[in-house]
Order: sequence, then structure tokens, then C-alpha cells
Amino acid sequence: MKIGNPPGAQFEILVDGKPRSYRDIKAVAIASAEFIKSRNPHSKVAVKEPADWRGDRRSQGVGRLMALTMRPTGLGSGAYQDNIDYNIFSGEWLIGRIYERNGFPDEVRFFWSLHGVVLTRPPSTNTDGAAATLEEAKAQFQKSWDAWMTWAGLKEVP
Repeated sequence: MKIGNPPGAQFEILVDGKPRSYRDIKAVAIASAEFIKSRNPHSKVAVKEPADWRGDRRSQGVGRLMALTMRPTGLGSGAYQDNIDYNIFSGEWLIGRIYERNGFPDEVRFFWSLHGVVLTRPPSTNTDGAAATLEEAKAQFQKSWDAWMTWAGLKEVP
């Protein structure tokens, strides 16, 4: 069965020259291809941008992500129900979390983590950290997100 061109997907993953999967973000396509190669070491695995998808795609938002938003996780209960706990989204893509930790020193009270880019990032990009305040945690998260997006060749859309 031939896989059709899914809407918004721009990177095709080939195994031994045959389409195997599609991804809409280059870094995710590369990570997926690396995983496939680890499971099929004797196969030729490649990521390509199909020629028939090329052209002016600026209006489609390809290669760009939405501005970040924070949404409460709703995970707190009991003694932790009043703790600050947010999931961070780029559009509808859950990319991270920032939350308050009880019992930690004030200088590391807030923990943040960037999800989904651990295997596809330059070593200089942090994927987690701690801060004294929510504002500092948000700034650290944003700095890492911006560094990853620059590395991945992506830009936010308003």
C-alpha cells in the first residue's frame, strides 16, 4: 500500500528507496530515520523533501511553529494542588513543562524541561534546568527553545 502525501508533512523517510513515513518537522524526521536505522542496520535509510512538494510553501507555515503558550497541567492534588504546574505548547504540540517543587532550596524551586528534542539537538542546548522564580524558568526555557529552533532551521509564526 502506498502512503499518500499527508497534509503539512514535508519530509519523507525512505527505507531502501521506498517511502516509509512522513514528518512535518525536519529534526523529528531525522530522529525517526535514526530510530528506523537502529532497527534496520542493513537498510539504507534517508530523509528527503519530495520534489513534488517543493515550491512556495511560505503561506503553508512550513518550517515554522506557533508562539509558545502555557496551560495548567491540572496534575496537582492534596498538598500539591496549589503548586504552579504548566505544560508548554507550540500550537497544539506539547513541548515542555515548568513546575514548582516543594522542599527544594529557593534558588532551584522551579524546574523546567523541554520535551521531544533530546535526541535531535546540538549538545550545547539544555533540555532542562532549575530557577528561583517562574519568570526565570520561563526565560531559561525560552532561551533553550530558541536555540533549538535556530539549530533546526525553524521560526515561530504569530
